[in-house]
Amino acid sequence: MLKKEWTSHLEFISKEISGKLKIIHRPSFGASVEYFPAQLSFGYKGNDIIIEQLFTQRDYENFEVGSIYLTYEFENRFDFYLYLYERAFLDKLFNRKRIKTGFATFDNMFSLKSNDEKLARKIFSNMDLLNQFLSNRSLIINISSKNRLTIIKMKDLEAKLYSKTEYLGLLKNIKFIIDSIIE
Repeated sequence: MLKKEWTSHLEFISKEISGKLKIIHRPSFGASVEYFPAQLSFGYKGNDIIIEQLFTQRDYENFEVGSIYLTYEFENRFDFYLYLYERAFLDKLFNRKRIKTGFATFDNMFSLKSNDEKLARKIFSNMDLLNQFLSNRSLIINISSKNRLTIIKMKDLEAKLYSKTEYLGLLKNIKFIIDSIIE
């Protein structure tokens, strides 16, 4: 993919979501690879939601597209963690303590762990969020706190240019998660 293609696409997305686009050039030392992390950011509830995607230049013109990360950091009045991962074979055998959402298809595919069961259920009561995880097996979420700093990370491992609709879906869901925690 040519640089003009992905930069034009990200400029369009940035305008559509009223964000700020920043592309950083990180040269590689000793290898013929150049890294270009592209960050879209916009303010939400006093902090920035940052969307980052890595583009790697392997030759003069061509770039490879990497996965996408959404990150949001904020001060929280309590420490909270939430982990969601695909249920593994051993997890099914030993049925380790996990939170069930009440949606059988989701509960059979994923293990949800948290130190606040009520809040975890509230977050995963949202059908749009559940459907996004059910339809995209490469989507990961991790929420963790330390000393009242809470970090929400969503990562989609699929390496592609994301459409405006996909960006808006990811943003809608991370905003729902933020709103559920912050209230």
